[in-house]
Parts: sequence; C-alpha cells; structure tokens
Amino acid sequence: MSKKAEVVICFDYGTKKIGACIGETYTGACSPLKVIKNDSTLVEGIKNLVEEWNPNFILVGMPSKPSTEFEKGVSNFIETIKITFELKVLTVNEDFTSAGIQANNKDARSAILIFEDWFNLNHG
Repeated sequence: MSKKAEVVICFDYGTKKIGACIGETYTGACSPLKVIKNDSTLVEGIKNLVEEWNPNFILVGMPSKPSTEFEKGVSNFIETIKITFELKVLTVNEDFTSAGIQANNKDARSAILIFEDWFNLNHG
C-alpha cells in the first residue's frame, strides 16, 4: 500500500491568538504560518490560509482537560471551520506542547508540535 500525501493545516487554538502550521502527510514535513488573531478578523485569517494552501483537512490541538470557557471557544472554532470551509477537522491532544517553548513564535511552534505528535501517531 502506498502512502498518500495530503496537505494539513494545524491550529493551536488560543482565546486571543491562534498558532498555525502547514504540514504534509507523506514525509511529515511542516512549517510555521502566521499567527491569527482570535477576534473579528478570525474567519478572514482562516480563509486566507485555506485559499493559499488548499488543505485536505484541519488538525486542532485540544487539551485533555480544557476549562469550560476554553472548550466552548475551541468547539465554536472547529464548527466555524467545518461549516464555513466544509473541511474535515480532527482534534489531537495538545497537552504539553507549549511547555518549554521560547516566547518567540510560541503559537506557531506549538502548532508544529501538535502536527508532529499527530503525524508520529498516525504515520510514523
């Protein structure tokens, strides 16, 4: 069976900003993307990434024990992607992805770690 290369945008959801990276499933390579503000420009920011990269699906990091407020926000974020862009969204455990990351570009780096964890579990 041959592997299929798919394009994935991975998001590290936050209540103020959302880190993102672009990855592909054949080699597991990924690169950081710009951080998106979680405000009135959110849908436009996602739209720009979706139009530029044309992903096959989306990954969203989800902590194993989110607060009620965070869970509501990330659930709304996921539903917005599903409905607005008609893309499949998978969640992946993001526990510990932000620990130990330098403050510079932390959100995008967290998205990379989320993608790498998912890739290693599913394709590694």
